[in-house]
Amino acid sequence: MAFLLTGLLALGMGLLALREYGRRRLIESEIRRLQKDWNEVLLRSENEERERLTLEKKARLRHVVDLYVELIGRGSEQGPASLLRAGAALLESSAEIREVGHLVLRRGLQNPLRVLDDYRSIDLKTFFDTAAEGGADLEGAGVVDLANRLSSGALRAAVEDAAVREEISVSAILGDADRRLQSEVSHMKPLIQQLQLLREELGEIPGLRIEPAPRGHMATVESASSVHRARLRIGFDERDQQFHVERRDDYFFADGGSHKKHERFGTPHEVMERVTDLVGTYLGARRAHDARRPPG
Repeated sequence: MAFLLTGLLALGMGLLALREYGRRRLIESEIRRLQKDWNEVLLRSENEERERLTLEKKARLRHVVDLYVELIGRGSEQGPASLLRAGAALLESSAEIREVGHLVLRRGLQNPLRVLDDYRSIDLKTFFDTAAEGGADLEGAGVVDLANRLSSGALRAAVEDAAVREEISVSAILGDADRRLQSEVSHMKPLIQQLQLLREELGEIPGLRIEPAPRGHMATVESASSVHRARLRIGFDERDQQFHVERRDDYFFADGGSHKKHERFGTPHEVMERVTDLVGTYLGARRAHDARRPPG
């Protein structure tokens, strides 16, 4: 009996779960149908709007072309002046103005924009807007005068755009360089202080140079004799956060040549070990040579 009740209970729960699953599937199906219907409405609306704008554009272009052809038929001169009177400034873009020129050409007349072929840098919409607003005379030399003026302005604008882009780019580079320099100076400061202390402690020694850079971003330590020159160039690289030490040894005897070595260190103490080694080696060699010199 208990087994039968358990089975009936399980069957009932299964039927409830099946009914719930079916209900969810029905709701999901209805949501997908509504989304599809809404997308179709949006698409239809977009198509209708696009078609409306296309019809408006065609009517606008046809109106300007018809009026231009009418003006030419009455004896007006073909060209930008008549196109302006036909309403070129009322067109919405340079593309529409160019399209009008092609439509006029198809009517058996000259393209009224042909005179502007040498001024491709100017914007046709700007050309006719400027002529309409300023009352420019587009007869004869007036076209060339306005085109030259706008072309010069366009060239100046192009130069200014390039200048602004370069200014932004260079400013970013210089700003990054300033930031790196500030970081390098900050990390080099303890090392520079130790080098200055060492220089003050030793005083002036012929052939020995301990010289921090004025900006404090690097330092040079050099010893020089008649047969050998050793130089350390010390700096901090902000990119890898390490001190870089380049040592160069030049030998001035036969077949001596030169030798370079580049090392990286994590602390000023490690760098100073290289400095004191170079300075101490030079001083020791100098004392040995001085001791062999005859008195006086």
